[in-house]
Amino acid sequence: MFQINPDIIVSFVAILTALFGGFSGVWVLRGWFASQFTKFYDRMEKMETNIMNKLEYHERHDDNRFGSLDNRLWEIKMEMLRNKILDQELSESGSARTQVTL
Repeated sequence: MFQINPDIIVSFVAILTALFGGFSGVWVLRGWFASQFTKFYDRMEKMETNIMNKLEYHERHDDNRFGSLDNRLWEIKMEMLRNKILDQELSESGSARTQVTL
């Protein structure tokens, strides 16, 4: 009858074990990578909403800050104009300059 060499059986089992191990390893890594990418995308989504919230906050509040800065600049310009007019009036009259507030 036909006799099978035990070395061939051992080699065949080793090849099957290696293939099964390789495929199962790839399957496990695929699942692990999928979960890691899901976590990464969740974190990116949270970071995006956080950044957008901060940008909206600063957009709202910077309008107020820059508006008050613009008002302050206008007040400084008016004060400089007032001082210039007072200097002209005082130089024409020849008297000492006194501080006038609005």
